[in-house]
Amino acid sequence: MASPVYNAMWQIIQPLIWGQLRLRARAGKEDHSRISERYGIGYLNQKPDGNLIWLHAVSVGESVAALSLARALKAQNDALQFLITTNTTTAAARIEAADPHISIRHAYQPLDHPKWVKRFLQYWQPDAAIFLESDFWPNLVCETLAAQIPIYFASSQISERAYQRWLKRPSLAAKIFGAANKIFAVDDGQAQLFHTLSGSAAPKTDLADTNARILAEGSLKLDLNQLKPNPAYLEAFTAWKEHAKRPILLLASTHEGEETLVMEGLNILDDPEKPLLIIAPRHPDRGDAIAKEISIDKRLSQKALPTLTDRIFLADTLGDMGSLFAAADIILLGGSFVDLGGHNPLEPASFAKPILSGPSKFKNTSAFDALANVSAVKYINKIEDLAPALKNWQDAEMRHIAGKAGKIIADKAEQAPMRVAQAILSDLQAQRRL
Repeated sequence: MASPVYNAMWQIIQPLIWGQLRLRARAGKEDHSRISERYGIGYLNQKPDGNLIWLHAVSVGESVAALSLARALKAQNDALQFLITTNTTTAAARIEAADPHISIRHAYQPLDHPKWVKRFLQYWQPDAAIFLESDFWPNLVCETLAAQIPIYFASSQISERAYQRWLKRPSLAAKIFGAANKIFAVDDGQAQLFHTLSGSAAPKTDLADTNARILAEGSLKLDLNQLKPNPAYLEAFTAWKEHAKRPILLLASTHEGEETLVMEGLNILDDPEKPLLIIAPRHPDRGDAIAKEISIDKRLSQKALPTLTDRIFLADTLGDMGSLFAAADIILLGGSFVDLGGHNPLEPASFAKPILSGPSKFKNTSAFDALANVSAVKYINKIEDLAPALKNWQDAEMRHIAGKAGKIIADKAEQAPMRVAQAILSDLQAQRRL
């Protein structure tokens, strides 16, 4: 059990949850037909035969890591079946569009009421649980441990704010972070944080030892299988650049408010210096609002492509980011001009593209730092810095050098899922779980 006080809170708010979920469904944030899954019942899919590995991913970024790890696990044991839980409908769509060969089923995460979590575990009965990134729900972890299901934390990281909150609850922190058989942190600094939070429950092992419980193995959020370019789109964008004689600036994975902010920064440039700006929102269902706010006529969701006179284009679709990364000359990563911690810079780096980012990068600090060390990423601390940064990268050779340096970092990161998969399977086999 997580803690009496925490569970008492769930008892108090339980009558309000039904209405809150329906409000979220009306806003498109919940799947109305699958709300029962939040209570641990009414699943569309049946539990499969054979060994089932459960991976929990909150949203889109974590779902990339989950799919990457599932693919690596499947490559080493083809008999494995997978359940991936998410919180968001966007992440659910990404999971359900995955290669069917991986044998994945999707479910929405049960809310953290102990009764609902127990229902979920009794229905699915996974052979192992892998929690991605930084979503550590007390009952989800504690009830999984109580059910004697091996637990792993992968691609793990925790913000400074969350770390300080956990430090104020040392008993609960030790229970949560001591529950994992192994923790695969994104870097050495994060590994030390998890070691501290684990408290007495964590053996004091050398982080460089492969037999250690806490290891720094890097981020798993680089899955190039999900970033395969569409040849038709790539050819169209390449032809646009050849005729327009302008570069393409991709504003990738934006959140509300970032589009207008970047437009302000670009207004400083003279017209001949302005690139074609392609806006690719993190959540494509924002397309209508963005098109109205910025007056965009051409949208990928309407099967349109930019013409030579266009200066702005909206790519409000899912599954086309690989085409956009491949076609763009410079990537401006969203989620970094609002306090969301930035998005994974290794994805554009894998396409050998130079990257610009706002100041917020706490969700991917280690990846950003590695790329910054080789000058593959530059930071825009205030929007007035955007125009000078673009001018500095006007030279194609400079962009090529920066992109090539970043790709070396990304290529190394691409091997992380296989290393983590091997460690998890070895540990499960040692316990005779597989």
